[in-house]
Amino acid sequence: MNPPPYEPAGPKKRPFPIGWVLGGIFGAILLCCGGLAGLGFWGYSKGMQAAEESSPFVSSVLTQMSDSGYKFEAVEAHFNKTNFGGVRAKQFQVAMDAYREKLGKFVSIGKATGFNVRTFNGRTTQSASFDATFERAAATVRVSFTKEKDKHSITSFYINSKALN
Repeated sequence: MNPPPYEPAGPKKRPFPIGWVLGGIFGAILLCCGGLAGLGFWGYSKGMQAAEESSPFVSSVLTQMSDSGYKFEAVEAHFNKTNFGGVRAKQFQVAMDAYREKLGKFVSIGKATGFNVRTFNGRTTQSASFDATFERAAATVRVSFTKEKDKHSITSFYINSKALN
């Protein structure tokens, strides 16, 4: 009969738990990626909500422009005085004359196709792009405006259409 194999005295040595370490690392990476995706989706939904809330404002400005024969004076109250005062108002009126001539009357505005929302010191600045339909052509309307105490003030306004080229 053979004696049992030699075993040293003391606790048994366990193999290194590589599975637990790799599982912990993988779990931490998965948790970080999930958190970033959640924050990204939250930011996207907040921005899209802000863009959709601004759609009626942009539509009302375009309707007022169109109904007035694209006269800047009709919508001047909606524009930021710093950005659209003096010479800029005259230049903008030249652009509005081109809008009237080549696009015709404003018909409808679609959903926001792009947006950006920034808040700094209680002042929210939004930029949004909308698909718009005019009497003679389709266009993309890009508007930037500030929002302070529920009052919109347009800082940038641009209409892009193949009909304007």
